[in-house]
Amino acid sequence: ETRASRVTRRDYDFEKPRLTLEGAFQSEFQPDLEDYDYPGRFTERARGKHLSQRALERHRSDFELAEGESDQPQLVTGHFLALTEHPRGDWNQLWLLNEILHEGKQPQVLEESVTSDSLARDGFTQGYRNHFTATPWDIPFRPALNHPKPKVLGSQTAVVTGPAGEEIHCDQYGRVKVQFHWDRDGQADDKTSCWLRVSSSWAGDRYGGIAIPRVGMEVLV
Repeated sequence: ETRASRVTRRDYDFEKPRLTLEGAFQSEFQPDLEDYDYPGRFTERARGKHLSQRALERHRSDFELAEGESDQPQLVTGHFLALTEHPRGDWNQLWLLNEILHEGKQPQVLEESVTSDSLARDGFTQGYRNHFTATPWDIPFRPALNHPKPKVLGSQTAVVTGPAGEEIHCDQYGRVKVQFHWDRDGQADDKTSCWLRVSSSWAGDRYGGIAIPRVGMEVLV
């Protein structure tokens, strides 16, 4: 099984349009496979490199993976296991437990039924055991990102908001705040959302035009 050996993240900052916001981190592993993503969600190159390093560590955290089973109930994920007396000397070191599956059987307290698994194929009929996976202590372990950020499928309409009595509410970049129709907690004030940029049909270097939406107008986001 192959994994990425380098990670590159790129983003864009409208306040610094000429600046190439890109962060990368590379390892010595082969083949040279890249994980590239945009937007990287950063505004500083140092942050981009940090995120790239974390992503690469996530890719390779289980590149060296050990599996085992025991009857020791005191094993805990996130803790180290000291392995000794293994035939391979380089394996006799600390291992980080990152997953443990517990299994227990006590058939004598169960009522007899046709579904009773009294004759297990592997010979395990009663007692306790666990199966675990571990990685070497010196390899950074990063859990998988199984919680992606929520996304809106397509465009939505919203209403421009601002302080009471104000017709126009924007910042130095002409950005406005809005309240979406599904927002039941918003108070239609200047705290309903973050600042949102306003698009223009004509914009360039020291020329163009902009029409700032007024408070109460419906806009497309």
